[in-house]
Amino acid sequence: DRNKSAGRSLWSDRLRPLFLLRTRSVSIIMPKTTVQKVIFGLLMSFFMVLAMEMYNTGLRNGGLTNAGILNALRELPLMFALCFLTSTVVGEPLAARLAARLAVPREWPFAAVLARSAMTVCVMCPAMSLWATVIFQQPGIELVPSWLQTVVCNFPMAFFWQIFFCGPLVRRLFRLLVYPLVRKRRRNEGHVQAVPDAGTSGTACHYPSGCVFK
Repeated sequence: DRNKSAGRSLWSDRLRPLFLLRTRSVSIIMPKTTVQKVIFGLLMSFFMVLAMEMYNTGLRNGGLTNAGILNALRELPLMFALCFLTSTVVGEPLAARLAARLAVPREWPFAAVLARSAMTVCVMCPAMSLWATVIFQQPGIELVPSWLQTVVCNFPMAFFWQIFFCGPLVRRLFRLLVYPLVRKRRRNEGHVQAVPDAGTSGTACHYPSGCVFK
């Protein structure tokens, strides 16, 4: 067991730079309150929709051009609103339930974040592909095959964009926006928990998801 734990810790340290985590002392802050969840959901929806709109516009036009970028930006507000609503009502609750069923090693708390991100893509990619198929393709009786083809085209892009780029970016922005407010509130309430300084080790995880990982 000690060898397995040491091996997981080694791989955790090796993978950490890929996700913009410099040291173990960097906190991974996930939304807890309703306001925090809304902020996190808006950020995630915006950057996911922005990338997927560019990607699908390039696929439809045989390549991405300046005109295609402008067209994607025109479609952005509608798809952003649909993505946020779908994620809030269906995507996040279902993804949380699916992620909770996975065997996540507690000695690597960041695995819980990756599991949640992966399950979110598994739920949201088919849902948003359905919206895109109905709105832009208007396939009529060919809805099901057109939707399945759209899912197959979108899933690789959505998965890798979420895991390697969008997820780390949104978590970093969320940390910059929320963490100072959280520390100030805790300091005012007199319930400040010590966070390891740079160069020190230590991890803490409080389950379920929607919590603060340190």
